[in-house]
Amino acid sequence: MLKPTSTDPEDLTCRNSKCTLSRKHSCSSLLLSIFIILQWLAIAAMCSIIFFYINVLKEDIHTEVLAKMKNITISSFQTTGGYTFKSSVAKSEKPIAHFPALTAAADIQNTSGHLLFEHKRGHAFKTSDMKYDEGGYLVIPTSGVYFIYAQVTFICSQDCTKLSQQFFAAILKKNNQYPYPEELLKSYARPQGDDFLKVSTYQAGAFQLYADDYIYAKVPENLYTHISEGEHETYFGAFLLDPATSE
Repeated sequence: MLKPTSTDPEDLTCRNSKCTLSRKHSCSSLLLSIFIILQWLAIAAMCSIIFFYINVLKEDIHTEVLAKMKNITISSFQTTGGYTFKSSVAKSEKPIAHFPALTAAADIQNTSGHLLFEHKRGHAFKTSDMKYDEGGYLVIPTSGVYFIYAQVTFICSQDCTKLSQQFFAAILKKNNQYPYPEELLKSYARPQGDDFLKVSTYQAGAFQLYADDYIYAKVPENLYTHISEGEHETYFGAFLLDPATSE
C-alpha cells in the first residue's frame, strides 16, 4: 500500500526550504572550486612570465659578457694550433715567451748540449717578435731589461745520492760580439736518500739584454735522462720589463 503524501502547507514549505539550501550550498561549492582553479591558473601564468623574463635577462647578460671579453683579449699572441688573438684595446706589445719541456725524452737534448724546449704545442706561447731557433736559443728582439726564468725538475728512480754529478741548471747568454757563453743564473738542488724522488731547480732574475743576444738553459749531460718531461715541472721563458730608451 502506498504511503499517503502529506498535503500540509507547513510540510511543503519545509521541503522547499531544504531544496533551496541544498542548491545554495552546491552553487557556493561550485563557485569556490572555480575561484581556486582560477587562482592556480593565475599563479601558473605569473610563474611562466617570471621564467621567461629570467631567460631573456640571462641571454642579455651572456651577450654583454662575451662583448666585454672580446675587448680585453691579449694582443697578438701565438698559441696552440696557430690561433692568433687580437685586441683593439692593446695597441703595443712587449716581447714575451714561455716554453715547456719537450714531450719526448730523446728530444730534450741536442748536439750543442742545450735543453730543447717545446715552442709550438701545449702551454708554449710567444709574441711574434720573439724567435726560438732549433739549437735551443731564445733570441732577444730588442734591447731592454728582461725578466728571465727557468725551472728544471729531475726524477730519480733509485737513490739520487748515488749519482756523482750535482743537480743543477743554469741560464746562459751569448751574442755575436762575444761568442763565449756568459752564465747569468744557476741553481742547485740537494737530493735526499729516497728510493723515488723529484727535485727541482729554479732560477729567475732581471738582466739588461741587447738585441740579438741569445739565452738558453743547460744542465749536466749525465742528468739529461733524469729530466721531467712535464710542462708544469720543466720550463723556460723571458719577458721584457723595461725597453731601452735608445738602441
